Amino acid sequence: MIEGVTTRIAVLTSGGDAPGMNAAIRAVVRCGLHEGWDVYGVRHGYAGLIAGDLAPLRARDVGGIMQQAGTVLRSARAPEFKQESGLRRALVGSVAEEVLRHSRRPVLIVPQTVLEVVGPREGVAV
Repeated sequence: MIEGVTTRIAVLTSGGDAPGMNAAIRAVVRCGLHEGWDVYGVRHGYAGLIAGDLAPLRARDVGGIMQQAGTVLRSARAPEFKQESGLRRALVGSVAEEVLRHSRRPVLIVPQTVLEVVGPREGVAV
């Protein structure tokens, strides 16, 4: 970590709504805050990353979200993100770049296929 620089991370959700997305968002926010990091939510998935639609998230922002359906950050399709020009707009000279400039792992993505990525654990009912 760079001396005198606060670690900042952002979380976004992608794909369609799936069970566990809000729980994952809540866990990222609470763990980040516990570490003393600034945590941001990217609204509307990759489209929000391109548009710079980030908002700071605090513990109160994620209280009571686990029982809500969908994802509180919302998701949106962003076909331009599949092209190099879209990636460049999202990452170079953007609001996201400015906010997350000194982070080692600046963006955490919670995909729709969260169970495929994390996978079921022994002794845990899915």
